[in-house]
Amino acid sequence: MPSRDLPPEILVMIFHIHVFLHVGSRHPLLLTCKSWYYAAVGYSPLWSRIGWGMSSNCIPGIQCRSLGDLALVVTRAGKNIHMALKEPREGSIPSEQEISSFLESVGPNWLVECRSLSVRSNVGSDSPKRILERILRHSSFPALETMEWDNHCCFRITHGHLHILYSSLFRHITSNAPKMRTLNTDLELFICSKLRSSAVFDSISSLHLDEGYSSRPIPWNLFTNLKRLGLSTFTADMEDELELDRYPYFWLQGIVAPRLSSLFLYGDLIDSYDHFPPEIAKGITHLVLKNARGMASKLPRELPALTYLGIEEHSLEPIEVEQLDELEVTINHRWSGNFNFAGSGIMPRIIRVNVHHNPLIDPDNTSGGLFTTDAVIWDRLEELHVVFLCLDGDLGPVILRSLQGDKENRVPCFPWLRCLTVRYLAAQDPETPLPTKQQRVDQLLSIMRNRVAAGLPRFTRLEVGWGWGWDVRYLPMPFDGSLDERTTEWRDCLAGIAA
Repeated sequence: MPSRDLPPEILVMIFHIHVFLHVGSRHPLLLTCKSWYYAAVGYSPLWSRIGWGMSSNCIPGIQCRSLGDLALVVTRAGKNIHMALKEPREGSIPSEQEISSFLESVGPNWLVECRSLSVRSNVGSDSPKRILERILRHSSFPALETMEWDNHCCFRITHGHLHILYSSLFRHITSNAPKMRTLNTDLELFICSKLRSSAVFDSISSLHLDEGYSSRPIPWNLFTNLKRLGLSTFTADMEDELELDRYPYFWLQGIVAPRLSSLFLYGDLIDSYDHFPPEIAKGITHLVLKNARGMASKLPRELPALTYLGIEEHSLEPIEVEQLDELEVTINHRWSGNFNFAGSGIMPRIIRVNVHHNPLIDPDNTSGGLFTTDAVIWDRLEELHVVFLCLDGDLGPVILRSLQGDKENRVPCFPWLRCLTVRYLAAQDPETPLPTKQQRVDQLLSIMRNRVAAGLPRFTRLEVGWGWGWDVRYLPMPFDGSLDERTTEWRDCLAGIAA
């Protein structure tokens, strides 16, 4: 049957696989023939993830270059819209005619079907033309469930005082989004919006606040039903230039969140931070510490419900985590310390290792030490997942010796290991001299054969993957891997091999 005669139901399945699994372009689908064009235009999930003014690698969706393009895609998207908008810079600001034409085309209430909204401000956005306000201020958001508002650079300084822009637009959106459950924003914008009694925040279950340019008490009384909480801080370069009120660091003090189970802390937590509230520690099941170097002495010695721990640039103190099942470690070029796994006493069943700088996974390097074989951290290991986020990523001799032993009568380590996956960063340059995919597969099969020869059981899962696209390092909350899976080609090394 010619491809043009395929039923529409089959066509949209093919389009879905092409766009979302193979990360292919929508453009060829529109040019093949009329039947393909109408099938693609009529399949709204192809058009539901939309960006305007965003970098092409920020979100996996349609990147609109103009308001005219945005209007066209919005009409195709139907329901379940996921929108990312960025305030245009000088030189790319649309004309009055373009703005009027856009609003006439989509209507002022054009985001009533929007489920998630990401807004990014720009340096120097203190302009009377504020395009985002003009295209958003009349819309309601009855379907909005998630909002992320990056407002770090959107401020102005007048007579030594900091003024946050877009607070009125932020207030308008949050006040007109009764279904919102997830909010990621910065603390200054939230406070300057003067939202004190909105019923919307009673329903927020996932919150991420960036401390921004000063530390202010967080109004925890507005958020009583939190399940996931993220807090970030950084030292502002402009701090000495501003006559900001000096607030003590009140991150978790006063929090009342009996349902809180996931906590994400990012930044250099200095000694003036309050201690980890014991009532929160009892219920935490997921804890992520990124660059939280000062938090080691603040953690309670017992986290009885903890099942997942993620760390980056953090040294562990001895802790009691009897329920811990999964550990995720991120190694980057800035980390020059040691994770202190040997002294931590933790024994996870699953370990995930994200590598941004390949040399640091070598235990002979004082910055690494991750794969030392005498640490109790490995005693219960059943699954090991390694992700290389650098082009030179490779399973070096130390890791290979731990996994498969060597000719010096060293037996393989990790006797309970049943699952091994390794994900590489796909080469952007086709001339990059990387091993072929089959060589990667053969390497993992060789590891398994050497383990079997040493008397250990064969793997039940053995996979190698190549990922490209979006880097998850800077996502504000713990990541579920769904975006990574859409941009990763996996190969089952055990396929076709007899058990």
